[in-house]
Amino acid sequence: MRLDTTGTYLVVGRQKKPIGEIDKSDDEKKELEKLFLDNAFVLLANKERILSDSRMFLCPLPFCRNGLAYTGTSGFHRPTFMKINTRYDKAKSDYDAYTLRQVLCILENEGSNKYLKSIR
Repeated sequence: MRLDTTGTYLVVGRQKKPIGEIDKSDDEKKELEKLFLDNAFVLLANKERILSDSRMFLCPLPFCRNGLAYTGTSGFHRPTFMKINTRYDKAKSDYDAYTLRQVLCILENEGSNKYLKSIR
């Protein structure tokens, strides 16, 4: 047996970031979340178009939190969205997908989203 010299240790909870480090991914996630929320009705209005293009259909959405930890398990023992999300795991890893911005740009270019909010 030897002492661990890797400098990496088991950490429980959220790790602190070095002082002065800017986390662009958090800002990007917030921006994408706002973009999605601002254009949710555009996406809903164009659902048939989105479902007809696998690259649009597989577009990753900027949500990783669902709030279930704060609402309890009543009624959520086996949510339907879990089955839907895992149904496409293989497709998500094997096939190309557009980004949310790309989907909205395509819809804008096709003229099918008159309610589109700022995507740039």
